[in-house]
Formats: sequence, C-alpha cells, structure tokens
Amino acid sequence: MKISNYKCLVGGLPYKRDWPFEYKAFFSPIDVIEEYTRTARIVVDGKIVEKPALSDPEIINFKEVGDLEAFNTDGLRSLLNTMKNSEYD
Repeated sequence: MKISNYKCLVGGLPYKRDWPFEYKAFFSPIDVIEEYTRTARIVVDGKIVEKPALSDPEIINFKEVGDLEAFNTDGLRSLLNTMKNSEYD
C-alpha cells in the first residue's frame, strides 16, 4: 500500500471534562512535559523537518466531543525510523 498523506492525532480526554484543563494525564506527566518542550520532528514532503514544540496550532472539531486544539510534538518519534517505503529511508 502506498500512502500519500498521513496525519496522526494522539491525546487523552477524561470521561467528564472539567474546566480549566479538560484533560486527563493518560500518559506519564514527565513525558508529556518533555514532549511539549522538545523540538518536534515531523515529515514534510518526504523529509524530516524540525519545528518548535506546540507550533502550528489548529482547532479540530470532533462530532461527539467538540473543538480540540492540535499542535506539533515529538511524541511519535519512533515512526520516523519504523515507517517503511518512505522517501527519507
């Protein structure tokens, strides 16, 4: 299978969202803080590009949840080495 475009959205929400954070620590808080401060490596046009963490914010609407904010992190960095048939291999 050849994939021309891929976007991975990862996160965790509690069953009941409480203001102000509306977030639950499903992952290690120390690792989450590191992902939010470490430079994000992403693939753009087949090349690995570095961007600041939390850059390129966007609002994405999920029908049953509502609006959530997305941004760049280095959370799935292992995919940079495990994806097969990519132009940067």
